[in-house]
Amino acid sequence: MVSELVTNAIRHGSRPADKVGVDFTIHGRRLSIGVRDAARGLTTPAARARDNQRMGGRGLDIVAQLATVSERLLEGRRELRAELPLRRRDSLDRRR
Repeated sequence: MVSELVTNAIRHGSRPADKVGVDFTIHGRRLSIGVRDAARGLTTPAARARDNQRMGGRGLDIVAQLATVSERLLEGRRELRAELPLRRRDSLDRRR
């Protein structure tokens, strides 16, 4: 998930000398992953509908299926944030 968000920021929101920022936080039982870019893209990042004829462009769709995704402008930079629920450790142990 992180690699998809960072790749999207580099390919669509940045130029070679721009910085891309990544942060991770845990809020209660949710993991929040934020990626910031220079907001240089002409369009807002969006998940595309599935199309078997297209080789690429599915990354944000996959991210959106696994997480709650939000986007905002913050201090002149675009932030794309994905939030995922965390499972309790004991529930993971029971699955083994």
